[in-house]
Amino acid sequence: MEIAFWDPYQDSLISTRYWVESLVFQAQKTLQSAAFCRVASESA
Repeated sequence: MEIAFWDPYQDSLISTRYWVESLVFQAQKTLQSAAFCRVASESA
């Protein structure tokens, strides 16, 4: 059993990583939808 204690540095590290990952996720979704629109307009 590990002892859980609040570490501000660790906490900011986790929130920064979460922010970066959500940013990357948004970018991937945007790129995918842009590519899909381009393919759809070319095939139309």
